[in-house]
This record gives sequence, C-alpha cells and structure tokens, in this order.
Amino acid sequence: MKFLTSILLVLFSLSGFAQQGPGGVGTSANVKVWLAANDLGLTNNDPVATWPDRSGNSNDASQATPGFRPIFRTSQVNGQPAVEFDGATTALDLATNIQSGEISAFMVFSSNSPAYEIAFQTDSNIILTRSGHVGTGSSSPWKPYVLSRTNNTYSLFIYTDEGGPAGATQRIYTSSKTGFTTRNSLYNLNSSVLGARALTPGNYDLHLDGQVAEIVVFDELLNSAERNIVAEYLGAKYRQTTEKGLYSFKTNFRHDVFGIGQEADGNQTSADNDGRITFSNPSGLGNGEYLLVGHNNGNFGASTSVPTGITQRWNRTWAFDETGNVGTIDLVVDFDGAALPGSNPNNYVLLIDTDGNFANGGTTIVNASSVDIGSLTVTFNGLDVSNATVFTLGEKVGDIKSDDDGDWDVAATWDCNCIPTSENNVQIDHNVTIDANAAADDLVLSSGSLTFSGSDTLSLGGDFTLSSTFNKGSGTIAAVSTTFQQTFTNSTGSTVELHNLYVNCTDPLILTTGDWEIDNNLQISNGGLDVSGTNSTTMTSDASTISQILPSINSPFTGELILQRHISTRNANYGNFSSPIEGATFAQLDDELYLSGLTGGADGNATVGGGGIFYSVYAYNAALGKHDTIDDINDVMTQGVGYELYLATTLSTFNDTTLAYEGTPGSGDVAVTLEGGVGAWNLVGNPYHCFIDFDNLDQTNIDSDFYIYNSSTGAYNVFSFGTNTLIAPSQGFWVEKDTPGSDLFTFQESDKSESHGSAFLRRSNVKRNTFHLNIRESGSALNQDLLVRFSPHALRTYDEFDAKYLPSPIKEVPALTSQADNSEEDLIAFSTNNMDLTQIIPLELKSGKESDYIIEASDLTAVYDNYDCIYLKDKVENTLIDLSVEPTYSFTSQEGEFKRFELIVSKDYQSCQKTLDGESSDSYSQQLDQVFELRSNTNGWWLDYSFKSDYQHQTEVRVYNLSGQEVISPSRFSLEKSGTLQLNQLQELNGIYLIQIISEDEILNKTVKL
Repeated sequence: MKFLTSILLVLFSLSGFAQQGPGGVGTSANVKVWLAANDLGLTNNDPVATWPDRSGNSNDASQATPGFRPIFRTSQVNGQPAVEFDGATTALDLATNIQSGEISAFMVFSSNSPAYEIAFQTDSNIILTRSGHVGTGSSSPWKPYVLSRTNNTYSLFIYTDEGGPAGATQRIYTSSKTGFTTRNSLYNLNSSVLGARALTPGNYDLHLDGQVAEIVVFDELLNSAERNIVAEYLGAKYRQTTEKGLYSFKTNFRHDVFGIGQEADGNQTSADNDGRITFSNPSGLGNGEYLLVGHNNGNFGASTSVPTGITQRWNRTWAFDETGNVGTIDLVVDFDGAALPGSNPNNYVLLIDTDGNFANGGTTIVNASSVDIGSLTVTFNGLDVSNATVFTLGEKVGDIKSDDDGDWDVAATWDCNCIPTSENNVQIDHNVTIDANAAADDLVLSSGSLTFSGSDTLSLGGDFTLSSTFNKGSGTIAAVSTTFQQTFTNSTGSTVELHNLYVNCTDPLILTTGDWEIDNNLQISNGGLDVSGTNSTTMTSDASTISQILPSINSPFTGELILQRHISTRNANYGNFSSPIEGATFAQLDDELYLSGLTGGADGNATVGGGGIFYSVYAYNAALGKHDTIDDINDVMTQGVGYELYLATTLSTFNDTTLAYEGTPGSGDVAVTLEGGVGAWNLVGNPYHCFIDFDNLDQTNIDSDFYIYNSSTGAYNVFSFGTNTLIAPSQGFWVEKDTPGSDLFTFQESDKSESHGSAFLRRSNVKRNTFHLNIRESGSALNQDLLVRFSPHALRTYDEFDAKYLPSPIKEVPALTSQADNSEEDLIAFSTNNMDLTQIIPLELKSGKESDYIIEASDLTAVYDNYDCIYLKDKVENTLIDLSVEPTYSFTSQEGEFKRFELIVSKDYQSCQKTLDGESSDSYSQQLDQVFELRSNTNGWWLDYSFKSDYQHQTEVRVYNLSGQEVISPSRFSLEKSGTLQLNQLQELNGIYLIQIISEDEILNKTVKL
C-alpha cells in the first residue's frame, strides 16, 4: 500500500451527496416525484399533512384541508410504514403537476376497491383500481386496461407509457403478471394527485380505499434494465415479487438495493444509491446480466469481528448478487462522516466474505487502488465479484517493525505482537528468519538480516527495499500485486542473490539499482520484469547447476539479462550450441571461447594442416546438405537454430568456462524452418534458458529420434521420443525431416521442463531391452555405439524402433551400422523381433582411416533375456567370436566402408550351431505351420501335430503378453508322428496372447484370444 506523506481528515455531514434515483437509476432530472412512507417520521395514526419528496425536485404531496388528510400507519408491509387513504375524502396534491405523457411509474400499495378508484393521477396518466384488479386507462373514448390482483394485499405495480398520440403502447406489471395494450388518447387533468382523481384542482372523486408505501414516477420511458433494477429495489425493501427475480438477499440485505445491468434496449453501467457505495466500469456486462447490491442497515460504527491482520470494520455490510458475469468493476467507498474510529484511511481495505461472518475464515482482503483524503473516498479498481457475497470496509493493521531477533511466524518477533500478513508494511531492523510461508505488503530490510532457512515463499504485494543482509537459502520471493507496480531496490552496495523469483503482477516488476543474481528459477506468470534500472541481472550457472526461466508469458522482459551457461572440461572437439538470447551475435561468445576464422573477432585465424584458415564455427545448410562456415563475428545467431562450435583451449583439451549471453531472453513461440526433403537432417537448438522435454515438442514434421553430438566420443548419440528426455538450455540437436519441402518447427513455452543439472546431454537414452556394440579406434577416444533393440513388435522393415546413422563431422570416428530389409539407409539403432528363433544380422564397418580397432559388447542381459547364444562373425578373418565369453574383439581395417561383420543370435544351441556351421534353414523343408494347428473347444485349447519323420521332436510352448513378457513357464514335450495335445496351461489365461511353438530350428507364432 502506498502511504500519503500526511493525512488531513475533515469529516463532513452526509448532506453533500448528489441525489440518486431508486436502485441508483436516474436523478432529480428525470425522477419527478419519489414518496416513501418511511421518510415521514410520524407516529402511528398521525394525519399526513405533507409527504416530502425525496427526488430532489421538492414535489411534495400535501393536503391543506385537515379533514382530507390520510393517516400514517406503522409496520404495514415487511416492517415498513404506509399512508392510508379512506376511500371517501382523503387525497394529497403534488406541488408540481407532472405533465409528461411519457412515464415510468412504480407503486407499492394495497387496496380494497369495490368499484373504480384512482390511486394516482398525473396530468396525462392514471393508475386505477377496482375490485381485484389494478391498471391504467386512456381517454377519447375511455379505455381501461387492468390485471387481476388480490384485494387488501400489498403488491408492486409498474406502469409505463411511451407517450405521444393515440396508438402508443402501455405496459403494466403486478403480481407476477405482465400486460401490454394500445391506448387511446392521453388525459388532460391539469393536476397530479395521490389517492383520488381531480378533474379540476381540489375537486376530488374516485377516492382510493387503501394504503401506499412508496411511489416513484419518472417522466421518461426507462429501458428494460433500468426498470428491472428499480423493481428489485422496491421488491427487496417490501418483500415483493418482481418480474425477473434478480435479487436473492431480501431477508438480511434488503436495504437500498441498487445495481447495474443490461438488456437489448439499453443498460445502466454505474450506480450509487445509499451515498456510501458506488460502482462502475463493468468489464464484461452483457444482455441479461446484472449486479445488484443491498445492505443490512447496520451503522457505521466499528466491529472487531474481523480476520487476522484487520483491526476493525463497519457494522454495515453489503451483499452482491450477480446474474451472469459482469466481469470486474471499479468500486468507490465514501467514508465522509463515517470514518472508522481512530483509523488511518490509508490502511482501509475491502473485506469480502463468503458467509458474512468475517471472523471464521473465508475472507478475502483487497487493498485499495487509491485513497483520496480530500474527497474522503477509497477506490478499488478491477474488482472481481464473481465469487463475492458479503463485503464491507475494514482497516488493516498498520506498519509493523521487528522488535527482536526471531522467526517471521512468531508474534514476539514484531512490535505488534502479531504475525505480518499481506496487508502490512513491514520494516526489519533485526535478524529475522523465514521458516514458513510469509507475506507482507511493502518490505524494508533496513538493518539486521533476512534469511530463508528452507524452501518457503515470501509473497510481497508492494515494494521491497534491501539495505542489509539477505540470505536467499532455497526460498522464493513472489511479487504478487494486483494493484500497484512493484519495485525491488538493491541498496546493499553488493549483489543481491535470489534463489527463486516468481512474478505474478498486474504491471511489470521493476528491479532497480545495483547487481542482482538468480541461481534457480525465474517465472513470470503475469505483468513482466523490468531490469533496465539495474547494473546487471544475471541468471547463474556453474559446474553443478544452472538457473532456469520457467514457462512464462510472452515477451515478459524489459532491459537486458545475463544468461550464464557453464561448459565443462572435455576433449577438444565440436559441440552443438544455440542462443537463448534474441538477436545475439557470435561476438557474445568471443570473450569466453577461442573463435577462429571470424572477421572482427579477438582471436585471429588458426591454420589447418597444409595451410588455410581453420573455421571453428559452422551453420548447417539443410537444403544443400552441407556445413557453411561462419566468418563474421557480427553474424546473428538465429534463435531455435543450432550451430557447431569447435571447443579448444589447447590442441587436445577444452578447459571449462562459463558463457555469458547478454540481452533479451527468448520467450513465447520460436519458429524455425526445416529445410530439405524427407530424410534431410536439420540442426536446431533450444532457444530458451530452460530445459525442454523432447516429448513436448511438436513431432509433426520430424522423426521420433533426435541426435546430439558427443564431444568425448566424436559420434552422435541417439535419443528417442517417449522417454521424456530433457534438452539443456543452449543445446543444439539434430532432427530428421519426415515430410517433403520446407516446414516450420516451433518451440513453445509449454515445452519447458524444470531441471537444474548443469551437463549437456552426452549419452544415449536408449537403454531398455537394448544391446550395445561399441567400436573405437585403438588408443583413441573416438568411438560410436550401435544399438540393437529387441521387441516383439519390431519389423524387418524400417519402423519406429529404428534410428538412422548420422556421420560424425570427424571422419576418423568409426561406426558399425545395419540396414532394414526395405531400405538402404544406414542404421545406428535398429530393432529386431525377439520372437524369431535364429537371426543373422549383417553389419557394415565404417573406418575413417587405416588403423587398429576394438569392438566391445555391453548390456548383454538384453540378449540373454531373448536368446541363448550370441556370436560376432568377422567374414574377412573368417573368425567367430562368442560375445558371451569374449565381449571384446580387436582387428585391423583399411579406410573405407566394408560389409565385414555379422551378428548371430539364436534361441537354442542346436539351431545356433547349425547356423555357425553354415547350414541354411532352407535345408529343413518341413515348416511348422504345416505341422501344427491350434484349435479350441469347450474343453480348452488343443495342439494338433503331424510330423513326416519318425524321430522324436523336442517341442516347446511359450506364452507371451502383448508387451512381450513371458506370462507362464515354458512347457516342453517330446512329440513324434501325429496326434493331439491338450494345452492345460492356457486355461487360467484371459485376454490376447502370443502362443509360440518351437521345434528344431523353426518357430511358429500365433496370436489368440484366451
């Protein structure tokens, strides 16, 4: 809350308020008379000489002749008084004749009329009653129009006439009935009278036998919304049925109901009825929507039945009743003559409660948007009343200061012997610890210290001024003002370090003065962040952790931030990078990295062997399938695009360093264009200072695998969709197009995922049920993995389990690849169906130079879970290597590509041996699907078999679920000739299963429903 530097309270009487019409509709300009019996202040049975007009027009109703005066009666309708007319002599003349034919009249009355009587007349219009009816009439010729009602029962009667000549429309309402008629000519009665007709002034007849509690007459045709609001005002006051039934709180909050609303023929968008509350500017008012308010008739004295953090409130409370959704409103409270005792108006707040009990919880405290001491008003802008019920004016606890060292949530720490809330301005001059969630409005850390001891949140609705020691711990500072623009000021003379900063303000949070650091999370959900007034604002990174800008609004930043990215020690090699800054140039990297071949750079040009410039930075041209050199330090790093940078401190190593990108962080949607046709590689990059989850990215135009260069091995590692792999900030990665032509690839804020590990991705995430064959040059760190995945769903053709080979930019990196049956694409990861009995998988060797090489098998468990033997065959050396015994094989190769190896796996040793001996499965002429047949009947499942040979066949039956898991122990049988075998082990199963029948070197798979 912003305090005025000085306060001058001058309390005035209530008389200064402008006159408003009933329900806040109209003013003295169009309300010609407004008579309410509760204004009379008489004693029961007193005669009424003058009934004062509250319209502001002094159009009092009076009777000079004592014998013609009606009688005042108390407690006649809903506890309200009324004026009684005797049906014989009584009448009241208005001081001013109402001459307009256009009229909107409202009357709450009762009558016992045996014949026609006139309840009210103007110069042009009449309200008449007769036995069991009420209505109006017109002249030339006489034409009555009435609706039925109950005698001696109070009702609300509404009458409108659009004025003008005969043929105009009259509308009447009473007792839940509405009627329309076309009238004849208007009257010309020369006077306005209540309780009788007067053809000439003072000559009365057709006297009313009944009571009138209130009458309001407008000299214009109100729109439907205005008419409905006036009706709700009278309906609540007198407990009467209204046409729309818009106000529900007629029991406890029936006083001075007013409101806003809209219908197709017009609206009312601002209202003030009781002189205390005004609201206006609905943000979403539509046809048929209303907001009505009434109060409990409490006084403006103080109640201490209040929530924590509030000292007192008015006894008077109001209730909101919203029909539809009017959006937000601006609400003004006038405290002229009704200030809370001993209060500081700058601490006034609006209290909104769910049940009207402000001491039992459920109270929302709304800070004022402004306080005007001159006009004695407090304003609340943009108030959301969608969930509001009861409200009133309250005073929050004023400024609080620390009184001793201690915890924030201990009352003894503070001079108020209370715990500060979001409504309090707080000053700290001691050592205060936050060990639970805490809140304040303005916060000044003037001396002492403020320390987070845990992962708690300090929510601030106002400014934060730091002039002393702040210890961030693992806590969160949240800027949450919905009213004022907040400013955090560093007056410590040193860097203020924040762990988490959360911004959810109406206006941008301003960081100003000095240096600021955020070492964990920054999130901007609303408002924005303005750092233009700081010396520096840094998102930090080191060897163990990196800060993050979590999913935020679009374009949240004003001013420049420094985004750090730590790069660890590694072999001198390429790395794939991207920029987290909008419009960054390669000059951003020049201070921390050795950049060669870039004009304008600080490092000059290194040379390659044999001469020529060594270019250390490349972009990839996907359309042409080639790398383009970056040769100007001022070239812009396109956000969302990846670049290859050669990282070297010496010829063999790169020493760790921290990059510092300075500028506006990337936010919102970042779209890049993928070039080339189907199968084209594109180098893209994480454009955010936050990890992104590959599974969250739009996969529409790309393959389900992506690749990241591993500078330690010199090869690309493959990562797969469906594993929630996180891509680090500033990390470049390769994707393969699977659509023709150019396509957009868009990063979004929703792709972000919180993680604070500092490392870039280095190892493949393909682990589950996967066997690895690694090939490396002897004595070198350069190596590449071949990944073999086993799945019952794998196909021999190229499928979603396969991943293509992306050659290293270093041609000396060796590789082993395979191919699918329907493709000549080299695969670095491929799938094979683990239901096959025996497989011979050809492997191609890619050797970048003549050298000695080593192949090493790992994750052999993935093989043993599916097969009983695994061999590597070197066709050049005619050598078989049993990888289960010798997982490492050394050999020599020339430079080039050679179809040199085969990987052999089998489910039984006999089949494996036959394959190793060179016996083709073609020599086994009888196929199992000609031997076996599965069938079922009411007694279960049966296996029919018929062998041509006479010897016994060792047969095994295995059962798998659709995930490839073996669900029962295998059953083994010795079968010969022909016969039938009942498969009892299937009787307890229910669902779809794969039945696998294995005999000799053949295998039969049948999918059945059990």
